[in-house]
Amino acid sequence: MNVRSISKNLYKLENFLLAIEHCPDGIAITETKLKNSKSVVSYNLQPEGYDFVNTDTNMNAGVVGFYINKNIKFHVLSNISPLSDDCESLWLEILTNQGNFVLSVVYRHPVSNHTLFGEMVLNTIRYLSDHKHLYYICGDFYIILGNLEVESNIKDYVNSRISLSCKLLISKPTRVSDHSATIIDHMYTNDNKHDILSGIPIYEISNHLPIFSTAKQIKPNARNIYKNNQFRDMKCFCPENFVFDLQQTLNQTIVLDPEVPPDVI
Repeated sequence: MNVRSISKNLYKLENFLLAIEHCPDGIAITETKLKNSKSVVSYNLQPEGYDFVNTDTNMNAGVVGFYINKNIKFHVLSNISPLSDDCESLWLEILTNQGNFVLSVVYRHPVSNHTLFGEMVLNTIRYLSDHKHLYYICGDFYIILGNLEVESNIKDYVNSRISLSCKLLISKPTRVSDHSATIIDHMYTNDNKHDILSGIPIYEISNHLPIFSTAKQIKPNARNIYKNNQFRDMKCFCPENFVFDLQQTLNQTIVLDPEVPPDVI
């Protein structure tokens, strides 16, 4: 969720939390514009029921952080460093009884090299995959996911992630104006163990719409696991009849060239 200054727009975030039925367990924040975590305590910028963790920075723009439900255990993954000097990121390991997973928020400064940034993100995804980590990565990537058939560089960007079993969860514009509608807020995961619901709430906190994802454990019913499966019965298969039928089909579909002898076809 891009807030473009948490001190300025915290009330919008709190109103959003009051408007939804179930408060999220974790809220990824970009452009907090906070120098360090102490500012949250000093200026009372913490919604009730949440702990806050963020990156410390000397920059006046950007900065990422998380609001995490106080009942959830986590720790910061210090072994995954910020991707580059032109972006900011925060990586957490969330600890649950059902298994741990990595949760990350990323912010790319618009003036940075998007090709280099994309390669660094891909290398991090590869590292997580190689180490068998379940992950959710979200944030402001400022890479416009547009028409994949026209923009080959975007198509390569998407395909490189799909090749690592990484799914893109957001496919609709997240920043909309009178002149444009762009998909610049992304969310990725390799989770295939849960039913995932993702979307874009129509609620304006900044000039970006928030994005969300929920994951529900898949519980297959053992009695119905084969209910909709269909199998071909090969008990009565006759090779001779199959070859005959195939030859008849080919004779009907192939247009013979009159200059070519029949025994060549």
